[in-house]
Amino acid sequence: MQNFHVSAKRNQAPESGNRVRFHPAVHLNTGDLVGAFVDLPFSFEDRPNFNLLDTQPSVVEWIADLVSDLCRSAVTESMHERPIVLPIPAASLGQANLVAACMDAVMGSRLCPQEICFELTDAALAASPCDVTTFFRNFRQRGFRIAVDARSSWQADLRASTWLLVDTLRVGFDDGEPSSDLMATVDLASSAGVAIIAERAHWRDGEYLASLGIEYGLHPLTDA
Repeated sequence: MQNFHVSAKRNQAPESGNRVRFHPAVHLNTGDLVGAFVDLPFSFEDRPNFNLLDTQPSVVEWIADLVSDLCRSAVTESMHERPIVLPIPAASLGQANLVAACMDAVMGSRLCPQEICFELTDAALAASPCDVTTFFRNFRQRGFRIAVDARSSWQADLRASTWLLVDTLRVGFDDGEPSSDLMATVDLASSAGVAIIAERAHWRDGEYLASLGIEYGLHPLTDA
């Protein structure tokens, strides 16, 4: 493999006592662990309402605090799989100071930027008015990785050159045949060297998925 969602019932970063949960991704044919996705003790909508009150943090502060908590948890949990994939909200797009704030958060920990991969939903990218390619490039230039979550939609019209900046694409999978639109996205991403991860695919489908360019799985299902 080259190389978390915040329904904020309250828009604030997790307290340091909270522990994120790490779910390793696996190679579906070898069983090798190839990275980890983060499951947080809370969830967020694609567009949480930041800055409604002066007492609430900005989206930049909120994500930076989340990164600090992630770094602490990775060490205390002795979690060694890399990269660590952390979902961030749509409100992060276009935030000029976000990369620097995340860099400061990581530099105060035992991790380095290359170990963290920020994941945005396809829907957020499709709806964003900001220059997605520039946003991705700013992260990559500081060493961070970028992932796209296309489990619910695959409507973002990312150029081939933009996919070159992406590390991981997460897709949903069921027993049916994948849609042609989804496979077009998978083909484009795979040709750019992106690692494709199918969530809740069956182990038995490893060879078939590999033929589609999907070699990795998250929460794979055993045969019934």
